[in-house]
Amino acid sequence: MSSPRLSTLCLALTAVFAIVAVSLLPSAPARADSPSPRCYTPTVALSAGDVPANWPLFVVQTGGVLGSYDWSGVRMIRLSGGMSIAGRIVEQTVSRGGFAPAADLAVGEVYDLYAPHCPGEPEIVTRYRVVEPVAEPTGLGTITVSPLYAANPIRGAEVVYFVDVTFVSDAGVTVEPWASSLNWVAEIAEDGGHTQVSQWPLPLTELHSRVIVQCEGGRLTAGTYAVRGAAATPGRRFTLATPEVTATIAACDTAVRVHDRTLAPLTPDEIIFWDTPAPPGETDSGCAISGGPPRSAVSWAMAMCVVVALWRARRRR
Repeated sequence: MSSPRLSTLCLALTAVFAIVAVSLLPSAPARADSPSPRCYTPTVALSAGDVPANWPLFVVQTGGVLGSYDWSGVRMIRLSGGMSIAGRIVEQTVSRGGFAPAADLAVGEVYDLYAPHCPGEPEIVTRYRVVEPVAEPTGLGTITVSPLYAANPIRGAEVVYFVDVTFVSDAGVTVEPWASSLNWVAEIAEDGGHTQVSQWPLPLTELHSRVIVQCEGGRLTAGTYAVRGAAATPGRRFTLATPEVTATIAACDTAVRVHDRTLAPLTPDEIIFWDTPAPPGETDSGCAISGGPPRSAVSWAMAMCVVVALWRARRRR
């Protein structure tokens, strides 16, 4: 192989490995003046057409964070008279919100819903004709309360004490419009009234909620309490509650040590493991984390060129 051809080979190898190196490098942090994330056109869950008069929430599903949309014009207009009806904007999650009328709509009337939209884009308008109201559920479901648990949120972290409240819903609240509009909470009787102690996300058939227990003073300590689940539509136009259950919260030194995610009881050796901080470079499970910057691909290419040159020099002898 001639020297020019050897030089060409070295340059080619250097270029190839440089491209690989660039592809393996971590992405540069976003600049403060980077363009805003793309805005995806939202979708109104209920299509245009007939709508029951007591529909509690017109859900809007977005493709990004709700705050990136223009909510200033969200409203519902009654076509006869052209007046906006009273209601409220609801944000259930970072990508799911909607409009909740303050009262039942008028049967036989036609309404336009103006949904949030991407800045600079036309308004999204959905037209509805109001029909008779749908039946409302009469039962909410049941709840159970676990014994007192204790768990490390992460390995080596301070132990947290809590009870797990499990809610199983009645079939009547798992259908629309209630499945998308009811907001669930766990409540505990305190000072003669019910105080919200934990809130569930969007309703599901079975929900779990942790109620934190304070071992040394605070709102919830060892004792006997009446606990219930409650649910309401936005603006509390419609409310339901489960039957109360009596729950006894034991002293913290009697709590069952469990795995934070599975709630499976821990063995003595597992308790020692979770009480001990993880060594550097290990995850909560004790598995080592691989990583580190890749070696310089250009250096590898140059080294290969040296090897080729030495090989050629040896053959010429």
